[in-house]
Amino acid sequence: MRDEASGVVTLHDSSTNGTFKELQHGDEFYVVYKKENEELNVGFVYRDCVELSKAELEESGTQECSAPDLLDSTLEGFTLHEQANLRGTGVGNRAL
Repeated sequence: MRDEASGVVTLHDSSTNGTFKELQHGDEFYVVYKKENEELNVGFVYRDCVELSKAELEESGTQECSAPDLLDSTLEGFTLHEQANLRGTGVGNRAL
């Protein structure tokens, strides 16, 4: 569950002891199917999208920018050769 006001994400354990666990980016948790049959258990890693975006920006060394006209662009219908020729011309920046 995510609290919209605070942004805090909690995991609710609906087993008999019913606990809540606040999740942080990178936390691992497991769904235990049967204790005797570990290969049926499923593990998850919680990834916070805000933290992932920060990490991507740090790794790329670039700054985030907004270009709304480019966000919905596609080069569908063009061959790879045609796409390569359109790069940098601005022609491929809109859906055709």
